[in-house]
Amino acid sequence: MVIYSNKVQVTVAGQTEQYDLHVLVEDESSGTPIAGAVVTIEQTGASQTTNSNGYVDFYLPAGNYTVDVSATNYNSNSKSVNLQGNTSITIYLTASSPSGCTYYITTAIGEGEGYVTPTSGTVSGSQTATFTATPYGNYIFASWSLIGNKGSSVVMQNPITLNSTSLSNIASCNSTVTLKANFVPRNVIYAL
Repeated sequence: MVIYSNKVQVTVAGQTEQYDLHVLVEDESSGTPIAGAVVTIEQTGASQTTNSNGYVDFYLPAGNYTVDVSATNYNSNSKSVNLQGNTSITIYLTASSPSGCTYYITTAIGEGEGYVTPTSGTVSGSQTATFTATPYGNYIFASWSLIGNKGSSVVMQNPITLNSTSLSNIASCNSTVTLKANFVPRNVIYAL
């Protein structure tokens, strides 16, 4: 095996023409490149770790190959390739069970008047955290807004119970999620 920077050249006896197999590894839900993923060609055993842009390159003779990819906090994935020339492929990984993740939850009032108990929490592994929104005066609960570094969602249920699985859709492992309680004015009917 000859290594050229981040490219691996694999030589198979009797075959000299080599093609570039360019592999990009991305997070399936966000499309973000995954650095540090291990990419292995099953048939040769050649293996590399993706760079900060989620890429690796292999030089291989023409043929059928299975590309296996694994990364911390992701489910492994494989893709078959019929390499007949220079080829680029993308392999998508899905986040694995977030049992090793910890999410830090802070609360706030989004709209209206009220309060949230507790005011913060932590969810890790199979733990859950339950939050209750209580309105003040002439307000009623409307919704929760969950905001993380991967997205946001709105939930109408009060109280709300959060777990690692639900939080992994909107936040990366070991990150903070903001939980905002939204209240609306209660309709007041006056007697004439």
